[in-house]
Amino acid sequence: RNLSHYYGPYCHSEITRGMLDYINGRVIESKIDQTNFKFSSDSRLMPMALRTKVGGAEFMVHLLFPNSLFPEEEYVMRYFPITLELALTINFTNDILSYYKEFCLADERGNFVANFADTHNVQHLDVLQYLTSYTPGVSFSS
Repeated sequence: RNLSHYYGPYCHSEITRGMLDYINGRVIESKIDQTNFKFSSDSRLMPMALRTKVGGAEFMVHLLFPNSLFPEEEYVMRYFPITLELALTINFTNDILSYYKEFCLADERGNFVANFADTHNVQHLDVLQYLTSYTPGVSFSS
């Protein structure tokens, strides 16, 4: 209820929308699990659409910009262009780092890597390589 005390109208609405998207995405994921649903190759964009909902990264990224530190009147057009990139980086990094746990240890099949591979007729390794090339690297200089 007090979110608008801490965030400007843009961030406040994005946090609220993102949380509702997350809930809706989890409902869909539950239905996918219950019905053993598989995306067809005709729905090539749906794995990405579902991933952006259930990742939760979009609303978390907007939590980084409280109005007390980044007044929207001054900063919104400075951080808005990077919000989706940050969210995708968070989601893709999670997909890369959790692959072993999800597929090798838990045999999970209904997540982004599997859905994307199924709809694009590629192997899981192809998806992981793409995510690795998309996700920014970290380098250390001495």
